[in-house]
Amino acid sequence: MEGNEVARTQLSQTEERQLIARAQAGDGAAMERMALQYLPLARAAGGQRYAQSIAEDATAAAMEELVRSVLAFDAGRGVPFAAFAKVRVYGAVSHLFRKASARWARECVPETAEATERVADDGTLGASEARLTLAPLLSALTDDERRVL
Repeated sequence: MEGNEVARTQLSQTEERQLIARAQAGDGAAMERMALQYLPLARAAGGQRYAQSIAEDATAAAMEELVRSVLAFDAGRGVPFAAFAKVRVYGAVSHLFRKASARWARECVPETAEATERVADDGTLGASEARLTLAPLLSALTDDERRVL
């Protein structure tokens, strides 16, 4: 492989399992080959429409989870690696997006004294209190911010 050119060929299930076993044993070249083989999966997960605002971080998280997937894969369970990796990689991107959304909500949604006064002793809001509390907060958001929420 030269530069950014990747010689990607379809691996047989046997070749893939051998590569995974080598990667799990610490073979860096085997891990690199698996990462390159599944790079399109990581890019697709990181480039999902809902995660566009964090696309770079999402793609990095997808690649990290791909490596973790290679290390955690157990061929004895009878699940193809591609299916195993896809669930984990997309899950990692989804988790990152939820964390980013929660951070955004904490930092960008103004807290009002009225909202904190309606919190019950156990820290929860009733449905009517939640509507009364959230309505003015939501109306203060832009259309794009409301769409994200």
